[in-house]
Amino acid sequence: MNIIVCVKQTPEAGKGEMNPGTGTVLRTDRKQVINPFDLYAMEAALRVQEKEPDTRIIALSMGPASAASVLRDCIGLGAETGYLVSDPAFAGSDVRGTAQVLARAVRVIEKREGIRADAVFCGAKTVDGGTSMLGPELAQFLGVPQVTYALHCSPQKSKDLQESQGMQDSPDLQESQDPQESQKLQGSEGLQQMPEGTRTNGTFLRVEKEDDRGNRIYCIPAPCLVTFTKASFQVRYPMIARILEAESMELPVLSAEDITAEDPAGDSLSEKNPVAAGPEAAAMQVEAVQLRKLDKQSQIIEDPDPVKAVTALAQRLFSEGIL
Repeated sequence: MNIIVCVKQTPEAGKGEMNPGTGTVLRTDRKQVINPFDLYAMEAALRVQEKEPDTRIIALSMGPASAASVLRDCIGLGAETGYLVSDPAFAGSDVRGTAQVLARAVRVIEKREGIRADAVFCGAKTVDGGTSMLGPELAQFLGVPQVTYALHCSPQKSKDLQESQGMQDSPDLQESQDPQESQKLQGSEGLQQMPEGTRTNGTFLRVEKEDDRGNRIYCIPAPCLVTFTKASFQVRYPMIARILEAESMELPVLSAEDITAEDPAGDSLSEKNPVAAGPEAAAMQVEAVQLRKLDKQSQIIEDPDPVKAVTALAQRLFSEGIL
């Protein structure tokens, strides 16, 4: 398999600051780290590689030159290489603009590396934005099916699906003889129609995800996109030998010109869909940022009557404007 893992450089959790003038996150003079949720996406890719040793993992990030550090972190963990998308024209992009740029970057990577990405992995959200929409929008621009808020995933071939644990009670997977025709995929919620023109190379990802009703199992055909949330397992530490190797590697940098010039003709990302990135193209503009100082004083409500205790708590929350 070929997996592209999208990662982002973010401030340490709880230490980010905003520029009141531009409404953007300050990314200078502050320690920047890899977005924690992206680490789970990277760990998921490494676990796929453990089951399929020929899996190639390529890290992708969009940001300033300093964002190369998170790509080197990914190489230290086990990624083969990393691509940095960096251009002043992209600074201040909203989620949609960022998704467009990353979608084109995926196509450029495929062209340069001579591969077709079987899967794109992302963190479910970022600690400096938290929209949780980059993955879904990226999947839309790439024209691939998606599963969000995944906990675990593993590769499977279509012939193994019926024998897969947890799928034995599901109806048969219905496959079209023509790979360009719409295909039906069996998931835990029944047959779900794949987008028209969905292509599959016979590889599927068995994904466990969480939602408000519990954990569910889905099988999704490659190529696809999966976003990952915090799982029960711990992410691994980088290897010293690979850290040293990453420090000496020259990482490819893609500019706005590269993204536009190398976009393959006939792809869904064509001249009919020009990239709309940068602050001018953002659908919403941040006019002002007001940081509220929280009062950390706590109050313990003690009452032997649970009804009275809950009532007192609710009244306090209403008075503070929380509810």
